[in-house]
Amino acid sequence: RDLLPDREQSDLGSRRLSSADLSTSSSNNKANNMPGSILSYDHDFEDSIVYASVLSNYITPPRPSLNTLYAMCESRDHLEHNAQTFLQFIREIGLDFVPSVNDLVDPHPLSTLLFSLFLFLTMPQHTPRSTLKFTTPLHKQVTKVIQLSNPNPTANLTYSVNLAGSDFFQIPQDNSVVIAPKSSVDFPVFFHAPFDVPAE
Repeated sequence: RDLLPDREQSDLGSRRLSSADLSTSSSNNKANNMPGSILSYDHDFEDSIVYASVLSNYITPPRPSLNTLYAMCESRDHLEHNAQTFLQFIREIGLDFVPSVNDLVDPHPLSTLLFSLFLFLTMPQHTPRSTLKFTTPLHKQVTKVIQLSNPNPTANLTYSVNLAGSDFFQIPQDNSVVIAPKSSVDFPVFFHAPFDVPAE
C-alpha cells in the first residue's frame, strides 16, 4: 500500500493556516504535504488528504490513524478508506458537522466549499492556548486546573471536554461543563505516573 510516509505525516502537525483566503489555505496544505495543488473543489478533495492536512495543523498530538491514509489513491477503495479514516478522526475530535463517505468520495464543489469554510472557521478553536506541565514523584497524583470562562452576558455556555493522549491523565467522568453568564469554572485534570516515562 502506498501510505502517507511518517515524515510527511509528522510535518503536517507543524504548520498553521496563515491566510484568510480559504482557497489559498487549502492549496498551500495540499502543495506542502502532497503532490499537486488545488485546482478545483471536487476532484482535488476526493482523497480527503487536504482535509486531513488542514486538521493535522491544529490537532496535537498527531493521530496515528492518519498514517494509514493513501497518499496516491488508485481506486475507489483507496478513496473510501481515506474518507472513512478521516471521518473517524473528526468524530474523535468532536466536530459537529460530519459529512458522509459519499460526500467526500464524490464531492460537489458547493458542499466542499461549505465544509472547507466550516473547518476554516472552527479549527482555530482547537489550537492549544496554554500548556500544563505536571511534575510529580512516582505513584503520587497531581491535580491542575484549567479555567474555563463564559464571556456572554446573557446565556449559559456548555463546554464538552475530550482527553487524548496518555492514560496517565484523567478528567472527571462528567466531561460536560455548563458555565453561567459572565463567570468562570475551574476544570480539573489529574495526572498519576505509575512508570518513570514522559507522557503527553
